[in-house]
Amino acid sequence: MFQQQLDLANKRAHEIIEEARKNRAVKLKQAKIDAEVEVQKFKQQMQGQFDAFQQEEIMAADSGSVQVKQKADGDITMIRNNASLKSDMVAGVVVQMVCGVNLEKTVTANAPAPAAPAAAATTAAPDFDPFS
Repeated sequence: MFQQQLDLANKRAHEIIEEARKNRAVKLKQAKIDAEVEVQKFKQQMQGQFDAFQQEEIMAADSGSVQVKQKADGDITMIRNNASLKSDMVAGVVVQMVCGVNLEKTVTANAPAPAAPAAAATTAAPDFDPFS
């Protein structure tokens, strides 16, 4: 009788162990599913933050490029205005130069050029012997 109780207790112990293993496997599977769900949530959250950041950067870049374009357009307009103002002045200077030719200077322009100044005397370099 004692042997039967021992066998029954041993059998019950194996059943409990087997049940614990099954429960453990079920819990691990559930934990894995829960972890995958959490990972997906985290990925979605990070993707949302990245998309928002990317959108902000695009908007900032667009506004920056608009500002640069506006500044460039303003600079171009200023340069064109200055060029038109200066072109009138340049045209006046050219007309004055063409119309106000001094004939005395043009006659002397054909005269022979004055003699070049004498070449500067050069001093002789001391004798150098690389082997001495």
